[in-house]
Amino acid sequence: MCLLCDDEKAYQAYMNYLDAMERQGKAADPDKAMDAVLDQLDQPSREGRRVGEAVARFEQLVEAGAVVVRDHRQA
Repeated sequence: MCLLCDDEKAYQAYMNYLDAMERQGKAADPDKAMDAVLDQLDQPSREGRRVGEAVARFEQLVEAGAVVVRDHRQA
């Protein structure tokens, strides 16, 4: 637990896991707790990668001429 105390996001993720287990009436498994914390902390980076991949694919399509980008603000 000492490692989590220095990182507010990790500590909050750990507490969220404990609260969820308590609501379900289950005992918290320390290994599962750490996995849950790491998953929760990694989620934004996974989402960011997906967005980045989509943007890169769109840019490839634009470069290949498969997509035409128009500025609709101009009359």
